[in-house]
This record gives sequence, C-alpha cells and structure tokens, in this order.
Amino acid sequence: MKRLLILIFGVFVLAGCGSSGENNVVNYNNLPIESYDLYDDDNFRMQYPKDWDLIEGDEVGERYRSNAEIVLVSKNKDAFFTPNIVVERMGIESGDSLEAVYDDVWETNKQSLLIAEEIGRNRFTTIANGQAANGLIVEFSGKRKLEGDVLTYLQSLVIVGEEAVLATAAFDELDTDNQSTEILEALKTLAIK
Repeated sequence: MKRLLILIFGVFVLAGCGSSGENNVVNYNNLPIESYDLYDDDNFRMQYPKDWDLIEGDEVGERYRSNAEIVLVSKNKDAFFTPNIVVERMGIESGDSLEAVYDDVWETNKQSLLIAEEIGRNRFTTIANGQAANGLIVEFSGKRKLEGDVLTYLQSLVIVGEEAVLATAAFDELDTDNQSTEILEALKTLAIK
C-alpha cells in the first residue's frame, strides 16, 4: 500500500511538472455574452453592453473626435445626457509608464473641461500584445458647459510599446439608468492585440 501511495504521488508530481508551461496562457477579461457584445478588430478588443449602439468608420470622425476609432452610445437616452464610450488610439513614447501617459491625458482633460476633479485611479489586469499587462481606470467628475450637468467620467488606459488605447466613458450620476456598473465592467475588458 505504501508503494502504491508513493507511485500515485509521483504521478501527480510529474503531471504537475508537465503542465507548468500551459499556465502561461493569458485569457481576455470576458463578460457574459447574454449581456455584452464584443468589438474586436486588428488593434484592440472590448466588450460593451448589448443595448448600446456601435458607431465606427467615417461617421465617428464626422460626429465625434477625429482620432476616435469607435463610439458606443447607450440606447437608454436621458433628457440631458446619454451615456457613451469613445475609444481612441494614441502614439506615445516607448517605455512610458501607465501613470506618465495618463498624467498627460489628465492635463488634456483639465484643459477641455470647465471643472475637473479626479476621484481615483485603479489598476486592472488585461492583455497587451498577447501578454498579461496592467491597465489603468481613472474616475473623475467634470463639466463641459456652464449650463450643463456635472458628469462622471471613467477612462480606461492600456499601453504596449509606442501605442496606447484610451476608452473614455461619460454618464450622469443623477440619471437612474446611468449604467455605471456595466460601463465599469466593460472598460475592464479593454485589451490591445
């Protein structure tokens, strides 16, 4: 019986050693397909709530920022503001950290808003160029127009080499259907291919 236990233990040890290379597989952050659709192109991927419209191509540059790749817009339209996510790619200096890149983004945010107050920064794990990587999600509040509401913004940033992908979500906290939880979860799925 003692020999049998030693033999079984040896098989488990060998099986464990043989599979160590397989543990290097990195998976994308995935949300339930019943609730989220997937945007997936040659450059990046991200899931977003199923009840949102995807805008891409020429329409993005005409209606939104010219450097935006895609725009996601909630179908839950509010009287004052409709939640949206704008995803854009940016060139950066090779070797810049997430924080350094985001500090530049934050300066741009402050210049484009009348009021801007950072609330917090949190890291999340994602994929960049097939490898596990850190992403950064920043929450801040801001106001674009004097007569407008103060909105909540969430920005998700992922970098690899000399490229960064930034997803900026905006919604009104006072709107009961602001979808803040779904937006936050979607931003954590941002990954660079």
